[in-house]
Amino acid sequence: MYFGAGRTPIGLDLGAHSLKAVQLCQRGESFRAVAAASIPRIKPGAVLEQTDLLRLFEALQRQGFSGREAIVAAPSTLLRSGMLELPSRTTEVPMDQIARAEFCRLTKCDPDNALMSYWELPPAARASRATYAMAVGCNSSDAEKWIDLIQQVGFEVVAMDAVGSALARSCLPVAAPDPELTAILDVGWSCCAIVIMRSGRVIYERRITESGMGGLVETLAQENGLTPGDANNLLQTIGLRSGRADEMDIDCRITAVKHFARTFEELRQSLSYARHQYSDAGQPLLLLAGAQISGLAEFIEADMHLKVRTVEASDVVETPASLGRAMSSTMLTAIGLARFPAAQRINEINA
Repeated sequence: MYFGAGRTPIGLDLGAHSLKAVQLCQRGESFRAVAAASIPRIKPGAVLEQTDLLRLFEALQRQGFSGREAIVAAPSTLLRSGMLELPSRTTEVPMDQIARAEFCRLTKCDPDNALMSYWELPPAARASRATYAMAVGCNSSDAEKWIDLIQQVGFEVVAMDAVGSALARSCLPVAAPDPELTAILDVGWSCCAIVIMRSGRVIYERRITESGMGGLVETLAQENGLTPGDANNLLQTIGLRSGRADEMDIDCRITAVKHFARTFEELRQSLSYARHQYSDAGQPLLLLAGAQISGLAEFIEADMHLKVRTVEASDVVETPASLGRAMSSTMLTAIGLARFPAAQRINEINA
């Protein structure tokens, strides 16, 4: 089916715990994974350095990747975002100029040193004469430093994307049908991210710092005298599952619930806001991405009365058996980056 189809650039998700890369083969609207790799960081959570990137570049050359073109996610520390209230769209209104000026005003970004992109939100249930949009951007000087760091080891960066947009793009094949809401909870190493979309567009995004797997693994290890590896395995096998009375299992559940308490509350508030804006939508679908924690889906489903689904990489792109182990739920952002539209690869942030 994919014979003769072109390969995408490499999607690079340069995370705090590991560096993930995916390359796809595209034919029409269909995508198939052809190469995937995940390289542990030398110092998890530290500032990304050339040493890590060089290890990644050399590894990709040995693992079936083709070419040097890459699409990267902008670090959250560089990004600024905001909700824009714009005039009604007409042919006479210079919408792009107004959106840029409003974004720079809200984020206090220098208009002469700003990269930004915006997308209009689906109309809310309550009629309004204004046009509402989400915008993301950063200082061009910061973006250039980030891209230079990556290119110095051999990659050729052809576009930079926002993580929330990449994650939403990868999850489109399993999203709720229009006009329903789809929420994504991505459990990363350093933080959790909430992304809500409707009609294929991100309408809300929030990051909850210090709530990712790294802090939970460290706490669980310290409280129970475990190594980080054993603590991580305990979360993958026991996590939030109920039914077993073993003391360590109970401690694991209690620690995990406490750790994610803020994330659960932020998720409730985020969904409440989205349902208020789009009151014509039914019960949202929640997709779980990122780190695997046993029983997390069942816990949220019972506690928040939501339909919850854990998303694997094989749910969103065709995945050959040879890549099965490499293509986990943690690769979703890299998949979304690799699926970045070819027409928009212009070395700037895009939706």
